[in-house]
Amino acid sequence: MYELSRVRLHSVGPKGARYQDVALDLRHVGPPVPAPVQRALFATGPAGVLRRPSPASVLFAENGNGKSVLIKLIFSVMLPGRRQIVGTTSTRALDDFVLADDVAHVILEWQHTRTGQRVITGKTSAWRGHVVSSDPNKLLEGWWSLRPTDQLDLDNLPLTQQGRQVELSGFKDRLTEAHRQEPHLQFEWLTSPGAWTEHLGTLDLDSKLFGYQRRMNAGEGEAADAFSFKSDEAFVDWLLRAVTDEEEPRLLAELIDGYAGQLADRASMVAERDFVDGALGLLGPLAAAAKEADAAAEVSADVAREAAQFIGAIKARWAEETGRFGVLGVRRDTAAEQAEVTAQQNRRMNRIVLELRRDRARIEWQLAEASLKELTDRLTAQQADLAAWKATDTLLAFQRAQGAAKAIGDLVAAKEAEAAGPMRARDAAARRLVQGLLALIDRAEAEVERLTARARVLDQEIAELAEEENAQREAIGQEKGRAQAAREKISSARDEVARAVASGLLGEGRAPTEAAEEAEATAGEAETAVSAAETEHGRLGDQRRLLDSAARAAERKAEGRRADLAGKTRVLEAAVTATTALAAEERLAAVLGVASITLEDDHPSLLTRLGEIIAENGEELVARQLADAADRRVLDALQTGELFPPRSEITTALQALDEAGIRAYAGWDYLAKVPEDRREHLMAAHPQLVDGVVLNNPQHLDRAEEVLAAARLLPRSIVVVGTTETLGGTARAEASGTEYVVPPNPAMYDVDLAAAERQRLLETTRERRTQIDTLTAQIQHDQALVRRLQDWERSWPPGTIEQLTTERDVAQDELEKAENQAADLLARIARINKAEEAITTSLPDLRAVAKKARNRSSELAALAQLTAQEPAWSHALKEAQEAAAAAQLAADDARNRAEARREDKSELHREIDDQKRTIATTREEIGRIPGGGSADRTATPPNDSVETLRATYQAAKEAYEQVEVGADLRAELAAKLNAEAQARAGLEKVPEIVRVRATELLSGPDGADAASRSAATARTERAVESLTSQAGAARGQAGRRQEAYEAFQAQEVSMEPYGHPRDLAHADELLGVASSDYERARQADDEAQRHLGDLDKTIEATKKTAADFESLYDSVSALTAASDDEPPFTGDVTAARDRRARIRTSVSEAEDMLANAQGEVRRLSSSLGQYAVGQAFEKVDSPVRQQMIAVDRDRLAEHAADWEHALKPRLRSLTDDLAHIDRHRTEIVVRLRGMVEIALKTLRTAEKVSALPEALGDWAGLRFLHIRFTELEPPVLDARLGEVVDEAATGTAKTTGGKRDGLSLLLKGVRAAMPKGVRVDILKPDAALRAERVRVSSVAEIFSGGQLLTAAIILYCTMAALRSNERGQLRRPHAGVLFLDNPIGRASAGYLLDLQLGVADALGVQLIYTTGLFDINALSLFPLIVRLRNDRDLRSGMAYLTVEDEIRSGLPTDGDPEHGQITAARFFRRPANIEEAG
Repeated sequence: MYELSRVRLHSVGPKGARYQDVALDLRHVGPPVPAPVQRALFATGPAGVLRRPSPASVLFAENGNGKSVLIKLIFSVMLPGRRQIVGTTSTRALDDFVLADDVAHVILEWQHTRTGQRVITGKTSAWRGHVVSSDPNKLLEGWWSLRPTDQLDLDNLPLTQQGRQVELSGFKDRLTEAHRQEPHLQFEWLTSPGAWTEHLGTLDLDSKLFGYQRRMNAGEGEAADAFSFKSDEAFVDWLLRAVTDEEEPRLLAELIDGYAGQLADRASMVAERDFVDGALGLLGPLAAAAKEADAAAEVSADVAREAAQFIGAIKARWAEETGRFGVLGVRRDTAAEQAEVTAQQNRRMNRIVLELRRDRARIEWQLAEASLKELTDRLTAQQADLAAWKATDTLLAFQRAQGAAKAIGDLVAAKEAEAAGPMRARDAAARRLVQGLLALIDRAEAEVERLTARARVLDQEIAELAEEENAQREAIGQEKGRAQAAREKISSARDEVARAVASGLLGEGRAPTEAAEEAEATAGEAETAVSAAETEHGRLGDQRRLLDSAARAAERKAEGRRADLAGKTRVLEAAVTATTALAAEERLAAVLGVASITLEDDHPSLLTRLGEIIAENGEELVARQLADAADRRVLDALQTGELFPPRSEITTALQALDEAGIRAYAGWDYLAKVPEDRREHLMAAHPQLVDGVVLNNPQHLDRAEEVLAAARLLPRSIVVVGTTETLGGTARAEASGTEYVVPPNPAMYDVDLAAAERQRLLETTRERRTQIDTLTAQIQHDQALVRRLQDWERSWPPGTIEQLTTERDVAQDELEKAENQAADLLARIARINKAEEAITTSLPDLRAVAKKARNRSSELAALAQLTAQEPAWSHALKEAQEAAAAAQLAADDARNRAEARREDKSELHREIDDQKRTIATTREEIGRIPGGGSADRTATPPNDSVETLRATYQAAKEAYEQVEVGADLRAELAAKLNAEAQARAGLEKVPEIVRVRATELLSGPDGADAASRSAATARTERAVESLTSQAGAARGQAGRRQEAYEAFQAQEVSMEPYGHPRDLAHADELLGVASSDYERARQADDEAQRHLGDLDKTIEATKKTAADFESLYDSVSALTAASDDEPPFTGDVTAARDRRARIRTSVSEAEDMLANAQGEVRRLSSSLGQYAVGQAFEKVDSPVRQQMIAVDRDRLAEHAADWEHALKPRLRSLTDDLAHIDRHRTEIVVRLRGMVEIALKTLRTAEKVSALPEALGDWAGLRFLHIRFTELEPPVLDARLGEVVDEAATGTAKTTGGKRDGLSLLLKGVRAAMPKGVRVDILKPDAALRAERVRVSSVAEIFSGGQLLTAAIILYCTMAALRSNERGQLRRPHAGVLFLDNPIGRASAGYLLDLQLGVADALGVQLIYTTGLFDINALSLFPLIVRLRNDRDLRSGMAYLTVEDEIRSGLPTDGDPEHGQITAARFFRRPANIEEAG
């Protein structure tokens, strides 16, 4: 169960009490939750302990500030519906709480008492279009629930957005979307109050309890009015109605409705049952005979129809075969033409494929030749460069010698020039050298960029060639796979042939096709033999079925005779048994005073005498019952009140006063309550009042006199009326003539003596009850004998047994005739069965042979089909091998070209490295040249080589160092000139083209120095070697491509629609398409040739079949006219001939069977007609009997099956009803007894549940309720409950709606189980906690207002706990929440509040009171007080409620943490159960 944890009210309430956004928090006050399941989510209490909400809370607000509005709003969630509004009968009260602009929300958060889990329920309302209307249907309302999560709980519900209220539909959509994202929200939205009430039940929230609370809150402080009872029985009825589930009583009422009308119909049901039983004994054979006659007629018609259909089918088959022969001829011509077309197409596609392969080989050869030419050109260029590099040394030697000679010559010539000349020459040479070196750097960098770009191109070409190689490799794998598959298929086919030869399936050297045709013929012969055997078996089966039908008809005829005999025998035995059993009753012989009786003679005397005996015993029984009733009244009073009852006049007077609402006691009852030591004095002082009536209130004397006078009791003795005050006084009354009082029976006022008297009366009553039971049993037995005699007289009048014996003998003779006919038919069937058995025995062997032959034929056909595909597989193998070889060549070519590109790339990288090295050394050299800094970078560089410029600079430098021209200088000049001449002679040996290329190379970056020239020479040599190798491979590849191309022969064929390929990829594409088309053409050609051969075989077979069926039709056409529009016969000629023989036999046998069946129907119809008009059933008002009499006997058989079908369930119904009426009544009584026992147990449980808690001092452990009643013995209880059921069955217990009220029936059963009534006493709350009990029907007169309210609260808590117990929550003591509007005003006394809080806590009821009275003493008992404040907004003209303060158990923690001070303190002692739980 759940407790209320928080309440949130948003934008709701009238203008004088608006709840704009108010939250009432009841959390963290109660004991710890025993078994929390979501501590992280809910643990907000101290130290992370999850506590229950406050067990008792007060919502304080000044009177008129909106407390009642709050109660109405909360109840609108838990008790939906306009007729359920608290505190008013108006159905429009809640409409005023929703203003035009409102989207009103009333939201309740509940917390589970054991697990701490929470659930939120709410109601949302808004006017349609935000326009207030007098039409209540325009107020939109929705009830909803969800289970809060971290993302969505009471605090962050989407009530507003950006300060504006969310519309009702938007609010619902947001919650729906949240549920979609978090399904464990379990969001539900309902608009029907009934559906919402059911949903609350599924949430374990008992809405019915709020219905009782609504009555308790009809007015402020008027909760006690809901628990005012006029009698103790009314309290019991209220309690049981409150806690009992209505489902089982409702089912019991429905059960009684189902059987109420059956008890009064037994006599007519017996007569109807006898008629129906006998009629079914005749209708069964008649219906069967009529069915056999119909079946025989149908068989005869079917046989004739079958013959006509057979002839029509044979005729149609003949026509069909003839037409098929002509159609097949046309189809054969068409197939021949088609075969020629497919053969031509096959040959054409073969040529196209060969031509495309030739084109592809040509393209590959051309590509190989182009590659070879490219490599050859590159090789020639590299070889020229290599010769030039080798000639550079000779060229450089000449240039150096020439330069040296010129320098020395110039030096000698200019020796006489001024001295500055060598310096200028040196500087000019330095500048020219630097300019030449700078130009060399520029050319080297340009060459690096060119070579790098070339390397990137080579990288791309290498990648493309690698992709091409991979593609060709994949093609090789695919083609090899295709070749392997074809090879495996060929091998598998040959292996299959070898295995077939080895296993004997195929002869050595025989072709599979020839063997398959021979096996097919053998299988056909074997299957024909099987078909013939099955045909014969079918013919015998048809004949046997006809005989079976006749035999079944004969057996049914015999069965009808047997059933007729059994029926007549059963009726005779029933008559004899009934007569013998009734005559054997000893009671009947004793009644007449004879040793034995004869019913046919003595039954009139027996009926007369039994009637007289029953009347005599009835008079004696009445006398004993009157005496028992007199003692029972006294005993009932003793068992109910534990004392002798007062005289009847006193009891009558007390009843009249009680009905008038005047509380009064019998004087003896009052005397029993006073102390024992005062009783003698009171009897002596007021003897007339002790035996009279005393009133509780003296002010009621006048009214009591009026009531008793109006009642006109007219007692036969004096009835004195006084007051308890007078009787309790000590003064002796003045009674004239009263000198002495005879001591009365102490059982009138002494409980112990009354118990002894009660025991004596019990024994006397028990003995008398035994006598009454004996008389009752005798009367019932005699009445049963009378009924049996009357039934026997109606069922078996005199002479019946003799007539039934004659009818049985006739039925015996007819049965013997029918059995002989059936035996003859069975013998014929046995002979046919024997022949069928012989065929059945041979059929498995024939089928085995046929199956074996068919299997062999199938295997050989499969083998032939397999070998027929071998040429196609061989062709595919060849194609795949050729394609794989072509792909291998292409892959090798791509690999070779890629390898060549990789070598070129390596050379380029080495050349780039050389150029970079040249740039680096040249820059270093520039740095070492003096005077070179004045060189102009933008000037045109000299045309001389760097080496020449370097030599010139060196010479100028040396010249500058040797200013004078001496002998040595001139000798050196001569030597230089000689060296120049020798160098020129060496240069002239080099060809001119080589000298020119060498000069170009020396001008480039690689000619900068000796190291560069050496590296360039080595690089060129490697390039020549690589290109020589590549050219050789390319030359071999070109040769192979040429051989492959020349291997194909040119084909004279049109290449449409394919055309000749443009390149290699296009060739592969066209070749793939053409190969596929060629394969399809080849398959089409094979299929056309096979189809043509099959048609030739089919035409020959069809011609023979047409001639056979023509002959067969001529032989059967004389039997009957052929049926039109019949489908052709599907079997062969042999099957058709066998079918003709069976039909002829069937016609003859069907006619004989029809004649026999019709004779049997006439005989049985006559018997049924005589039975229907029999005298024994004249009073049976059965529609079927009336129909039997009205229908002609010749037509009785037409209705026999319908009557039998109608009467069988009727017989079962009558038999079941008669046999089980008493059982149904017993079952109803047992079920009602179980419910009554549960109800009585509930009353005892209510007393136990009302035990008061230990904290209440002297009242600790006492039971607030004391319910006393006397229980009956089970047999007596069943008898009284049976009377209740009978009363209900007669319809007197029906409500105005026409249905029986199950709960009212249960309450009547409870009252029947308490024949002496019930007494309910409750403790009277007072400050001294005295154990004084008052009857619950008297509390309104005795209790004060506060006591009444407290008693009402305790009774409600007891009822709620009982209801929780009935719902299976006894082990989880919690019974919901109780809201009361302003109860403290009537019950503010501390002892009353302690009693309310203690009982509510013990029974698990959460109390929530509202009050406008700030009574500190009363409020201090509550662990939580929420103070509300109502402030008026002058601008809007509305008053808004807010939570001003919450007063909880404990000290406040706000203020200065270091220097806080306590300004006030209140002591609160936590209840013991909370302390233990904490």
